[in-house]
Amino acid sequence: MTLITDSMHNNNLKSWLFAIGLMVILLISSGTSYLLSEFIEEHLIRRDAAVLEDFVAKMSLHHDPTGYFKNSYERDGSNLNDFFNDIAHMPDVARINAYSTNNIIVWSSDSAMVGQQFPENHELEEALEGELVYEKGDISKLTKPEHLLLAAGLEWFIENYIPIKDSQTQSIVGVVEIYRIPIALSKSIAEGKKLIWVFTSIGGLALIITLFIMLHFSNRHIQKQQQSLIKQIRLNTIGEMASSIAQSMNNAVSTIRTATKNTLAENSEPAITDNMDEILFEVEQFDNWLNELQVFTHDEVSLGSTTNISEVLQNSIEHISARSERMGIKIFKTIPDTELLVRADSALLIQVMVSLCSNSLDAMPQGGQLILESSASGSDAVIRVSDTGLGIPPENIEHIFDPLVSHKKGGLGLGLALARKIILRFSGSININSTVGSGTNITIILPTI
Repeated sequence: MTLITDSMHNNNLKSWLFAIGLMVILLISSGTSYLLSEFIEEHLIRRDAAVLEDFVAKMSLHHDPTGYFKNSYERDGSNLNDFFNDIAHMPDVARINAYSTNNIIVWSSDSAMVGQQFPENHELEEALEGELVYEKGDISKLTKPEHLLLAAGLEWFIENYIPIKDSQTQSIVGVVEIYRIPIALSKSIAEGKKLIWVFTSIGGLALIITLFIMLHFSNRHIQKQQQSLIKQIRLNTIGEMASSIAQSMNNAVSTIRTATKNTLAENSEPAITDNMDEILFEVEQFDNWLNELQVFTHDEVSLGSTTNISEVLQNSIEHISARSERMGIKIFKTIPDTELLVRADSALLIQVMVSLCSNSLDAMPQGGQLILESSASGSDAVIRVSDTGLGIPPENIEHIFDPLVSHKKGGLGLGLALARKIILRFSGSININSTVGSGTNITIILPTI
């Protein structure tokens, strides 16, 4: 129940973190796209205004309209027609107004504007102080009286205020106001904004996918850590229990074993000997459990010295031969002619083999065959334990080496976990393949000396 609760908690945490991360990424992506779009629009409009200012400044040097701005104006603008006509023929120009220093329009492409004066024109005031002023305007949101006379049907325009300077004194003599309908610029801005939104969307999507992958693997890592922590807690508990049980029960087990053997030696009646054999078997089984508990809960396993694999197999068979005979199970052994030597503790290796063989015997309640093989494979020794028993269901294979996990009645769940721990300590490996109804094959590989 605790594992299920922890798993649900982890999934909920993962969902919350993903949702928060998703919102943050969307906000950042949207904000970045908007700011970059505004920046590129502002940059392109400013660049366009600077180019236009440079062009008008050069034209003013050629035509020198200074005297006209300072002295008088004619309503038809004949004195400046050449100057302004050159500007008016620039691409996308919709209207041109020329202001004197007293804010009066002295020339306009719309003759009806000439002579008019529009108060509270802050952009014009800035331009008369020598600043280049530009502004994007929406034709549907007219804010100045002079906008009312713009041609209908336009969506947006750019209003440029370009100061005109005296060629000698560099003082401001007037301002040229140019209304432009920047079709090409508008397309460039739209394409730039589109690219920004596309790439930020792709970047945001990549971040979302990365976030999901990171959370997924982090969640799996956390679950593994939790499982490892739970296993360690279990092992610590087992270790404390094992020490107490071993100290309390060893004397009792030895007394029962001795008494049982004495009874067997003194009596030959089948009813008594059968019961004594059963008692002795259970005592040995209990003693094995105590040994497994004590060995498994130790942090270190001795590497031991040189061990002969053939001797290990022979000693293992001697431990289980009496039980196998009672169960009607035949044991077959295949070993190579040459010695296979490994660096391992022989007692622990025998304990591993006896545990594996005992599991095989338990899987063959109606009799069968147990095959023990050893062979050389390059620089490794290979040990195989095969039986013709019931087999292991696929759903149990994944956790077969987990401690305290047993699928047989009366099992402690430490035999295979202990076997794996010992084999790994000897720099080896152990694998299990099983088919339900056909039997189980266990392969142990150890480096030879």
